Amino acid sequence: MSRSGAPAVVDTRKATALLAHLALAGRPGVASGGGVFGSSRSWPWPSVPAGDDIRRVQKLVGVEIERMSRLVEDMLLLAPAGEERFLRPGVVELRPFVRDLVQGLADVAPRRLTVGAMPDTLLEGDGDRLAPALRNLLRNAIAHTDAEGVVALDVEADAGRVALRGR
Repeated sequence: MSRSGAPAVVDTRKATALLAHLALAGRPGVASGGGVFGSSRSWPWPSVPAGDDIRRVQKLVGVEIERMSRLVEDMLLLAPAGEERFLRPGVVELRPFVRDLVQGLADVAPRRLTVGAMPDTLLEGDGDRLAPALRNLLRNAIAHTDAEGVVALDVEADAGRVALRGR
């Protein structure tokens, strides 16, 4: 969040360029300074990095951006935890709630996500607090599943309780 309380806007191209610069700055034989960051030269190093170096840095940058995004999400979630109205109980329609969360992750997940049979039920709870917990469950399942594997979410309702299980 910005100082004004509005959501912070990040120029991902500039962030990626900065992280790539920092990651490549440690390469042996690479000159320091310059390039995009203030020099008149168009590239801050003696030679253009090899394609493998670029892919490695892109992967590292992607992992770091994802990690920082999760940290920011966690901080925004926990910041108001001490306030009296931290939890806002309400009614959550289970099917669209789970469907939207899974679809949001499936669009960017490096694994196939499936959802088993889901009861058509209403859940009493705080959807704003439940959503990060469910995303975290699915992210952990994705992280611990082989590249060709499938992450499955099972949803069960019994005796007024709902159980969400990732596998």
